[in-house]
Order: sequence, then structure tokens, then C-alpha cells
Amino acid sequence: MSICDGIDEIIDEQFKEVIANVGKKPPHYKRTKSCQLLTISSRPSHFNADKLINNMLLCVKRNWLMSQQLSNRRPSKENWRFKKMPKKSEKNKSPEKVLEKKIAEFTSNDWVNQVPTASGLINENKDKKRSIDLVYKHREYEYELIELKVESNTPLSAAMEVLQYAILYMFSRHHYTESEQKAKKLLNAKKIHLTVLAPHKYYDECNLEWLEQALNDSLRRFMETQPFKLEMDFHFKAFPQDFNAIGGYSDEDCRSALKRIKPVYGLQKDL
Repeated sequence: MSICDGIDEIIDEQFKEVIANVGKKPPHYKRTKSCQLLTISSRPSHFNADKLINNMLLCVKRNWLMSQQLSNRRPSKENWRFKKMPKKSEKNKSPEKVLEKKIAEFTSNDWVNQVPTASGLINENKDKKRSIDLVYKHREYEYELIELKVESNTPLSAAMEVLQYAILYMFSRHHYTESEQKAKKLLNAKKIHLTVLAPHKYYDECNLEWLEQALNDSLRRFMETQPFKLEMDFHFKAFPQDFNAIGGYSDEDCRSALKRIKPVYGLQKDL
């Protein structure tokens, strides 16, 4: 059992009007065709971002309560750490992993990578790899949670991935003890930005501006109901077109690219 068991079904339910027949088995939203169809059809009339966010959080809470009845565990102390993890893995040499490690290596201490979110919530063996690719500290109490993509998956599945991290973040703010929260800078944030960051061409075959807007509207309404002060938003962002994220870049190429990140839709300050 995972803390996020059932979330794929909740996401598929919201998009079923358009993607129910994509692929032989779920989750349907992760398939390339689904992202393309949701671009063509624009916002499905059935889609309700408020319900999506609330149901995802309820699902996580339900899974946690079930696990508590069995083990009464506390979360790992590594969850929500703000610490660089530059060690390279010989097993995972994907473009995303290589770029993530490169960014962690040469940037300031305001950048960290591989931030665990759910280790130990169910048992010691589950959700250890459910980690945020990159977290950037803009200033005190303001952080950006970044799902980094180069070639894999789709903008839609990446958006749902970073949204799951947001749900786990909200769960942690609700269910961690006061001392557990005080020990983590991230859990004391007043502003959280959710970002899908990818090469410019990653977005070529889709337009999910409607999804970005819907999630932002719902996140704003959701935060207004919380017992603590927190702002949260979501954006698709892109590296500059002249940056080859697949490989062959220098540290200086990466530095330059990070300074020139732009929103895919609308106007927003640089990262």
C-alpha cells in the first residue's frame, strides 16, 4: 500500500469525458494521447479542479488513517529536508536525473534536489522514492517545488505529479506535530510555487493553459479555507530554446538557462 493509492483513479475520473478510451488500462491520463486530446478539446465540461484537489487530499488522509490503525507510525525525519543530494546514481542516467544532479552541483544553497515527501507514512519500505526533483528557495518562507522533465511523460502527467506533492505538503501541514513542523523550514512556508520545468519543445504538442488557470483558481480557494496562512500557485515553465537539456551542456550553459526560464503561458516573473 502507498500513501497515494487511489489518486490515479481520482485523476482519471476528472478527465474521463475525454480520455476514458485511451489505452487498454488505467491510468489513462499518463498516456501521450490523453495530453493531446485535452489540448484539442480544451477544458472538459466535467472537469472540476476543486473536487480534484479535495478528493486527492481525502484519499491521502484515508490511506494514512488505515495505516495508523496497523502501525501508528510517524513520518521519516528525512521528509521535507532542505539539503543538496549531489551524489550521482550509476543506475539512473536519464536526462532528467543527470540535469537535476548538475543543477544541484553548481547552484547556491538555495537550490536542493531529491526532497522526500512521504517516506514512512505507511511503513518503512513504501514511498521512499516519492521525492521532489528540485526545490528552490526564493526568499525566507517562499519556495518553489519543481517537477523536472526533459523527454519523459507529458506535461499533463507532470502537472499531476507536482500536484500530488502539493497534496502531500498540505497533508504534512495538517498532520505533522508542532515539533515536527518546526524542524523543517519547508513546512513553515508562507508561499509555495508548484512548477513543471521542461525544455521549450516539451510543450510543442499541447496547450494546457486552461488547466494551469483552473488549478490556480482552485488552489487559491482551497488555501482560503486552511487554518494557517499559505499561498500556493501552479505554472508550466520552460528553459530557453537554445538550451539542449538532453546533454552536452556545461555548468555555464546551465547557469545561463536557469536565469532565462520563462512561463509557458501568460506573464510571470522569472524563476
